[in-house]
Amino acid sequence: NDILDLSKVEAGKMELVYTDYHLKTVVDEVVGMMDMAASKRGLILKYECDGALPCRYNGDEGRIKQILINILNNAIKFTKEGYVRAYVSGQPGEKEDEELITFRVEDTGCGIREEDLSKIFEDFRQVDSKRNRNAEGTGLGLAIVKYLVELMEGTIEVESTYGKGTTVTIMIPQKIVDSRPI
Repeated sequence: NDILDLSKVEAGKMELVYTDYHLKTVVDEVVGMMDMAASKRGLILKYECDGALPCRYNGDEGRIKQILINILNNAIKFTKEGYVRAYVSGQPGEKEDEELITFRVEDTGCGIREEDLSKIFEDFRQVDSKRNRNAEGTGLGLAIVKYLVELMEGTIEVESTYGKGTTVTIMIPQKIVDSRPI
């Protein structure tokens, strides 16, 4: 699927499909799926969602899931012990009916060298291949995540301490459909 998505990106054919969705349902589904992967590795997957967030948004639910799956999967894949923690919060967006949703994923994994941080979004690239040679993957996940986040007019930032862990912060504006709290 990543290779197909990359082909769409390169051809300029990646499109977003906007629908109304319940944010908590989307995040609960992804975290539930990834919790099994974390448990198999002996990791704890922690999850917090700001209860004041609006309950329904309009956006590309499928691409939001894809982004979260890729980010959580990487955190789990490169964490040998400890935990992966996911936070979901928000703040008012630039438009009146918009929320800037923040997805932050922290891990106690192997971390990324400072000189490698600029390379992690390159296609078919896995940094520190000597240390991470047992980690499966195509090296496309983060490249596609970055493209999708930018397509949704969002931002992605990565902070990491080599040998201690990584924090990925994604901020994506979404139109509020129902402002009742989650």
